Amino acid sequence: MPDYEFLWYAHNRCNVNAKMRKEIVCFMHNLKGYDSHFLVRAAQKKSLVDRIDVIGVNPNKFSYVKVNNVLVFKDSLNFFMPHLIA
Repeated sequence: MPDYEFLWYAHNRCNVNAKMRKEIVCFMHNLKGYDSHFLVRAAQKKSLVDRIDVIGVNPNKFSYVKVNNVLVFKDSLNFFMPHLIA
């Protein structure tokens, strides 16, 4: 079976050369808050988890958590304007 999937109608060469993303990205609101600690602790307890990568603002606030190089959690607040109400 080929390592690509049909995305949309395009030139045959474009369809064949298309690469599918191998990560699942999940945006969580306020991940930098305590919610990221629940994810890391739960992932550490499961035997299916081989690797956990985190990027933190400090040791207590993680803005990025990647599990097994497949599942990525990002803080949605990093992508919004800080002040929505002026």
